[in-house]
Amino acid sequence: MKKSEYELLRYIGIPNRVRTFLRTSKISNDAVDDSWFFYGPPGTGKTIKAASILAATFFNKIHTPTALEMVNPTSLLYMGESSPKFTKHFVFARVPDMLARFKKTFKQDSEEDEGELIDLYSKAKLLVLDDIGVELATNWAYLMLYLIVDNRYNDMLPTIFTSNLDLKELGRHFVDERLISRIMEMCTKDRIQKMNGCDYRMEGF
Repeated sequence: MKKSEYELLRYIGIPNRVRTFLRTSKISNDAVDDSWFFYGPPGTGKTIKAASILAATFFNKIHTPTALEMVNPTSLLYMGESSPKFTKHFVFARVPDMLARFKKTFKQDSEEDEGELIDLYSKAKLLVLDDIGVELATNWAYLMLYLIVDNRYNDMLPTIFTSNLDLKELGRHFVDERLISRIMEMCTKDRIQKMNGCDYRMEGF
């Protein structure tokens, strides 16, 4: 796939390191309409797996030439400083970064609105919540996560979760079991997958 096409993934939040890996790897990318929960030790490919599913679904659902025109400053379809429309439908979010983004809305000079962010994460056609469980287990953090997941649960929207913790450990991390219960029902047993192996970041040391 052309570099320009993979650059589109930047607009939906996939980090540069992950985009580069996806572009140069031979990972099988299958579009999905279901929720998944990937867990396991650090460095076993959970984020790459989630991002590859998001990328495959993104390219499967959008018209790539039109999307490229939306981000091309010389095109009549260029959106200017506004985010392209597709950024509201496919979203990759590291949970700590997402919560930090919410906290920024508390400031009077914030350019973003809390309600708009809740809608973004709640209504995306496919959302990746990466590294759930590494955030501080405060009541506020739990409430924000629960609100987003509960909205998606009720609207039956697919969500991909990654975590270093299994569901039992994640349950102990949070205030109560309601969030875990929803994740379990969204993913079902056959889409809760442990990622095994060595930490690829430590290879060669």
